[in-house]
Amino acid sequence: MQLPLQDFTALVRTQAAAVQGAARELIDLSVGSVLRAVVEANASVGLWVQWLIVEVLATTRAATSAGSDLDSWVADFGLARLPGIPASGLATFSRATTGLGSVVPVGALVKTGTGTDALSFAVVADAGNPAWTGAGYSLPGDQLAVVAPVTALAAGRAGNVRAGEMRLLASAIPGVDAVTNVAAAGAGWMRRPTRRCGRGSAGSSTAGHRRRRRRWGMRSRGCNRGCRSPLRSGWTRRGRFGLGISR
Repeated sequence: MQLPLQDFTALVRTQAAAVQGAARELIDLSVGSVLRAVVEANASVGLWVQWLIVEVLATTRAATSAGSDLDSWVADFGLARLPGIPASGLATFSRATTGLGSVVPVGALVKTGTGTDALSFAVVADAGNPAWTGAGYSLPGDQLAVVAPVTALAAGRAGNVRAGEMRLLASAIPGVDAVTNVAAAGAGWMRRPTRRCGRGSAGSSTAGHRRRRRRWGMRSRGCNRGCRSPLRSGWTRRGRFGLGISR
């Protein structure tokens, strides 16, 4: 639905025309006049009301809702959006010369830069890594580097950084001077939109979809018995639908 919205100038002009059209004599609507100030104040309130209307319309539909509004929208149907996935990859912790042994602990942070838009990654446990010690990743004294898995702190596609973008140690690690990612980080994905809703992992599977269809069918049959008006049904290109009407 296309709303006939008006800007501030249009609202002022409409009010001025209405006032002058209803008056028997010429009205002073010049800049600085009392009536002009009232008209402009009304226009400001009108803009605010328009914004509220647009916000309400946006939150009444899943396609235009976002964040907590979208979560509450789908929750009315017993569903939930699938959570986002943080990006992950491998970071190489290195030093300039050999020396004492060191350990890269789990939870150590690396960043892509120093700005406010820099992304942070944390070292995570991986028992299958040859350097895993139970608390971190061992860097022996005779080696210059060790590779450890890292995961972005925030879920989303922004964490899918290119190779070489992890270049800042955000946690002090004795015996480690630098960090980088030889390969790009990946698998990061934002929180799922409405079309990817479900009950846990089963909600996105074919079996979960069949279960939801059976539940909707049972609800429809129950409405057919409880509604005063009969259940009206029909066919669409996606299959059969039912609508219960109560008066």
